Amino acid sequence: MSTLGSGGGPPIPASYYENFLESLAQIVSKLLTDQETEAVIASIRSFQEKLRRLSSQNLRRLNLEITAAEAEKPSLCRHVGKTCTQNCTRGFIKAFSVAFTVKYLIAILPSLLTGKIIKRPGILKQMAGSGYKGILCAMRHFRKTQDKESDKLNAFVAGCVAGLSLAFDRDKRRRQSVMLYLFTRALQFNGSWLMKQWAERRKAMHPDQVKWDDHLANFLQRHSGVVVMMIANAQLIYAFLFQHDTLPRSYFSFLLTHGGFKNNFGRMAAPAAEAVGLTVNQLVEDQSPITIPNSLTSREFYLQNVSPNIGNMIRPRLHHKYIMCGIQHPHNDSCSGDKVSLFMDEFLRSFKLYAPLNISQACFAKVYIIMLQVLLIFNHVCSCWFMHTMHPTSFA
Repeated sequence: MSTLGSGGGPPIPASYYENFLESLAQIVSKLLTDQETEAVIASIRSFQEKLRRLSSQNLRRLNLEITAAEAEKPSLCRHVGKTCTQNCTRGFIKAFSVAFTVKYLIAILPSLLTGKIIKRPGILKQMAGSGYKGILCAMRHFRKTQDKESDKLNAFVAGCVAGLSLAFDRDKRRRQSVMLYLFTRALQFNGSWLMKQWAERRKAMHPDQVKWDDHLANFLQRHSGVVVMMIANAQLIYAFLFQHDTLPRSYFSFLLTHGGFKNNFGRMAAPAAEAVGLTVNQLVEDQSPITIPNSLTSREFYLQNVSPNIGNMIRPRLHHKYIMCGIQHPHNDSCSGDKVSLFMDEFLRSFKLYAPLNISQACFAKVYIIMLQVLLIFNHVCSCWFMHTMHPTSFA
């Protein structure tokens, strides 16, 4: 323990008074007899112990008073151990650091290669996090509530206001990405909440019986991921062929590569994918037949009716049954054969990418297990040999 000196001077250490009393005792021992010196030193020692006890008692009392005051003070927020200002500041600094670090770690290599230096750090993420926490604390203190039911409204208002920070991001595609991510998270939360409410309702209606709605709930819980994947893929393929402007460029290029268009058309892959939607819409509006006449090859039909650029990509003497098949697989007039070939190409592409990693991990794990078993067997053999050798020697 240390105290401040008079006049706001430097702090005085706790050992100062003990050293002072020791020096005083030494001075007094020079002036008095041995008997008087012992009496004075005993009184000084007693005074020193009493002073130490009083200091300890005062410290305990002050500590108890501070603890009691903190316990009696009501806390409306749930960030225990931190004030509202500390919580908001901590959230701002943490989110800013994460966003700043991730952004510059991702952008440093393209910036060095292209010569473009990103000078303006994004403020979206840190404003959203710190704004949400600040508004949440303000709502709690304004409404003077701390129960969970009233905190739902506080969280809803804080989230709505914090979402306005999305307007500070000038990148349209990044705003859309963040919006889609938050929207999917909201759908996931709403789905989980609805399933929970449905389960509670079923349990209340027939607690000890298993009926059709219980089987339906189990089916949805087990296969909901597959159903969502099917719906999402159907929507993505529709957007890829008919509304490609709604897809990000990187994902559109990804679908062109793995959908076989780049392999069949090369640089004409994007116009060919766009021609699919245009051709289907034209056939529906004109109510034209969707098949290619038997008298014409696919190349001749596309040169005359669809697009000369795409028609030149189709091999001569091929006859596709349907018009759309000529765009989707121009080098093969068999739909099943083209899909098998596409599947094999994508399988080999994935195999080259994932097989070395998975095989190396599996081999390393197997080798490690084998080596461990060999060491254990060797240790067991050595132990048995040592025991059999020492046993007859001990009786010699």
